[in-house]
Parts: sequence; C-alpha cells; structure tokens
Amino acid sequence: MIRSSISYLFRQIRSLRFLTVLIIWILIVEDIVSVYRGYVVEQGLRDSIVILPFLQTNAYFMKIIRLAGLCFYSNAPFMEREEMFALQRMGRGRWGMKNILYLLWSSLFLTILLNVICMIADLPAASLTNEWGSVLRTMSVDGAAFGGVFAVDSAILNQFSPLQVLVIQFLLDFAAFYVLGLLLYVVGLFSRRIIAYIVAIAVLFLPSVIGWLNYAGLYFSPFSWIEMTNWRVGYDLSKPDFIYMAAGFLLIILVLVLAGQLRVAKVEWNNQEE
Repeated sequence: MIRSSISYLFRQIRSLRFLTVLIIWILIVEDIVSVYRGYVVEQGLRDSIVILPFLQTNAYFMKIIRLAGLCFYSNAPFMEREEMFALQRMGRGRWGMKNILYLLWSSLFLTILLNVICMIADLPAASLTNEWGSVLRTMSVDGAAFGGVFAVDSAILNQFSPLQVLVIQFLLDFAAFYVLGLLLYVVGLFSRRIIAYIVAIAVLFLPSVIGWLNYAGLYFSPFSWIEMTNWRVGYDLSKPDFIYMAAGFLLIILVLVLAGQLRVAKVEWNNQEE
C-alpha cells in the first residue's frame, strides 16, 4: 500500500493539475513577497527566512492557496476507469487505505513545496539566523509598513522563535491539506464529484464568510487555524490554543478516514470522472 500510494503521488506530480498548482503558487507568492523583499533589499536589511506564516495572514493569498489545493485534489475520489484493476487486485479495504496514504503523502509534499517556494522568493532579503529582524518587528508595530501586504503579530514574535513558528505553521498546513483532500475524497464517495467540490469550497471559505459577519464562530473552522493571528497567545481565551487545534484536526481526520473506509466497502463501482 505504501509503495502504490507513493507511486500514485509521482503520477499526479507529472499531471497538468500539479503544473497548474505550481504556477499559481509561484505567481501569488512572488506577487506578495516582491513588495516586502524589494523594500528590505533596497534598505540593505535582512530578516527571517520564515515568511510563509505571515503571508497566510493575507486573505487574498489564502484564497488562492486554497483554490489551488482544491485543483490538485480535483480528481478525488480517484475512481477513474483505470483504477478498477487496482481495486480488483488489492481489494476494497487496501485500495481505500492506498488512497488515504496518498492523501497523506501528497499533503506533506504540498506543504514542503509551499514552504520552499516562499523561502526561495524571500531569499534575497532573508537571514538564516533564528532571530526576528527589525523589518518584521517594525511591521508588528506599524501594520501599514511596506504596503501592509501581510500582518505581523508582535505577540507571536515575542512568544516564539522563527524555527518554532515554522514548525507550528508546517504542521497546521499539513493537517489542513490532509483534511481538504480527505473531505473531497470522502464526500466524493458518497455523492457526485460536483457535490464534493461544493462542500469543500463551502468549508474552505467558511472562515471568510463568518469573519465578515464578525462572529466568534470563526475559530470553529479548521481552516481558520492556519492564520497565526487566530492563534491563542497569552490569555486571549476567545482564540483556540494548540491543543484544541491538534485535537480538532485529529478528530476530523479520524472521522473522515473511518467514513471513507466504510463507504469503500459498500460503494458501487462506476466511472465518476464527471
């Protein structure tokens, strides 16, 4: 199962879907980072290479990243005609687990890829030390600095080092990509693929809708936990802490995995490419 799931990932990396995601991510990262990077380089300054967590406070950036992730998993629940042979050879249970493992590896791959793209874009303005520089600290005080392309929370800078923020953000992004893939996969097993798209889009953009309504329920959405300004730092009990996030992601993943495996055992095979 592990070998077949990794092999399937390599096939998807060679697909047009992945090329589309790669181009979109490079363009959106460069579009936002260039403003910040240009000023830093012009002033002869350097700051942390950990830039992705701050980019993810930009609502426009997050919308594009989410839609690109949706594009990558757009072939879920992976029931194209050529998969019939794999299903018959492996059995329903193992075939379902292969898909779940593929989603796991692909989520890890997408998370690494996004971080690498951001670090390369920021490299001319980056310092490899594990300290926050003067540029980000200035932005944490003056939100409009350098065009206000992203938000910087001074509490985050004071509480965590760049490496700690990188690890936290990496785990949250990894879990979010995995939940997105599982959601499309499981809902696609229970209904037509278009329904899975609609459900995934609704869940992805729920934080934005609730945010416009200025409602505290924003933090119940797992996709809102990615943004560092929604992390609980200090005594702000209105925001989720990391234990809440970890437990929430694990529960959602467990429910989706179990639902997917139970459905695979009963689903009627047909071509769901529409």
